[in-house]
Amino acid sequence: MLKALVWPPVNVNDYGGIGAVKGYFSWFFGHIFSEIDVPLTIESALASDRDECPYVSAAALFNSDKVTLIPNVKIFDQLVNSYDLILFTAATIENYNLPIPVKKMRGSSAVTGSNLTNENANTQYYYVGNPRHDKNDAFNAVSFSYWHLGGADNELLNRSHERIRSLKVGIKKDANVSLFGTGPSLAEAASLDHSDAFPIVCNTIVKNRRLMAGMKPGIIVAADAHFHFSYHRYSARLLSDIYFSIKEYGYTFFTFDKFAVFLQSRVPQFSGLVFGVPAGRREPGYDFDEQFAVCPGESVINMFMLPIAMYLGDRIKLHGFTGRAPSDAYFWAHSDLHQYGDLMPDVRAAHPAFFENRDYPGYAELVEGQIEARISLARAHGKAISSATTTFYECLLTSTNR
Repeated sequence: MLKALVWPPVNVNDYGGIGAVKGYFSWFFGHIFSEIDVPLTIESALASDRDECPYVSAAALFNSDKVTLIPNVKIFDQLVNSYDLILFTAATIENYNLPIPVKKMRGSSAVTGSNLTNENANTQYYYVGNPRHDKNDAFNAVSFSYWHLGGADNELLNRSHERIRSLKVGIKKDANVSLFGTGPSLAEAASLDHSDAFPIVCNTIVKNRRLMAGMKPGIIVAADAHFHFSYHRYSARLLSDIYFSIKEYGYTFFTFDKFAVFLQSRVPQFSGLVFGVPAGRREPGYDFDEQFAVCPGESVINMFMLPIAMYLGDRIKLHGFTGRAPSDAYFWAHSDLHQYGDLMPDVRAAHPAFFENRDYPGYAELVEGQIEARISLARAHGKAISSATTTFYECLLTSTNR
């Protein structure tokens, strides 16, 4: 039975309330540890009276009985030696140094403070971060299961590699591989014939069950820890709809291997139903027979959709990749039929640092630059690629006319 301590003491307001503290640590770590002790700062413990947070999903609270809130941090000195792991929520703990030496767990970022570099220590630490101050907190938390369970899961990787190979064999040589994004222009795709296409859809398109049921079973991809694998209702709704599309329509779900390991461990119903690809390439590429890995990139179209499409076929059609309009104030606009618009505030409440101080226009330019690089790679290898619906991406406007 493994025990974990969260350190330094948590400010309840950084999570939005006591219910969110319980939901956060229960969702990300409750399937690994039998006990998770969370000391609270004295100020927030005395001031907080918010036990329930509406954005926390019911699924996140399944293991909440394992999370114990400790209002008095003085007991830390007596209890610390009994923990198997320290979960750090701050990158610097100079004001909350540990009374015993600990060592960094494989896969963790380094934390600054005393007693943190002793390789002979019995206790390890893992840096999670804090949703109020670290824009990568969900990624760190989701990745923990992967590192805790030993790193690369060869059974998962072999099964996933075989799955994508078998999908390629089943696609006709002259068939379109159709990619579906969540932009407003996806509405234009409703009047098009997709009967002979192999579909690759991204994340919340699974909301539209009529669209999913009307196409051949294809691939679903989702690859954002903050949106798609977290403890809020948006993520729970998405995973529920993905599960439905797998079981009811026969779709195949791909994500990063780290996220697949977490999901199978956290939600056992997904065991054998989620497939993982490592982010092991240094440059964009698509020959999964040569190297079963993707190149890290911005947006799921660059990380998964275009590489997979290029591997599966020679004719690629894009639908609903509208891009960022000049009037957009966020990443970009979405189709109401294919996005959980009513639950978007949940994501922002659960992971505020992820959204703060972002250069949204600059991010859109970065995404487009990476799309252009992958389109150029596709054309260099004889692939025909075009957008079938309205788009603001200049590189896709060009491809539409070729």
